[in-house]
Amino acid sequence: MTFTYLGEFAEAEKRINRYKRLSPLDPHAFFYDGIMIYTSLLRHDYEQAATVGRIVTEMNLSFSSTQKPYLAALGHLGRHAECAPVLKRLLEIQPDFSIEAFTASSPFERQDDLACVVAGLRAAGVPETPQTPK
Repeated sequence: MTFTYLGEFAEAEKRINRYKRLSPLDPHAFFYDGIMIYTSLLRHDYEQAATVGRIVTEMNLSFSSTQKPYLAALGHLGRHAECAPVLKRLLEIQPDFSIEAFTASSPFERQDDLACVVAGLRAAGVPETPQTPK
């Protein structure tokens, strides 16, 4: 994931592929495979990010870290009908999630990468600030 945060996508993918060869039956694959969502997203291959995101999020529906890039990819693609249940699930897992919270905790080294994810999340309907429970 560090190489993805640094914007070194080729190295990130090389290491992810190596991990998959070494541990093809890893019970925590959803965590590591989630990195591929981000690398596709940040390469602006939103279709691939959405495809991988759909598969990976189904491995563990309660893991919010994979929901975010999947949601951003759907947002970039303008697939609002698909965004709604993903956003609902994300906010059930992490009720205080917002653009503001994501930006404040973002580890992305390159501002363009952060802007890409934020634009997708915004297009998917993520609230700008944390919402208070009703």
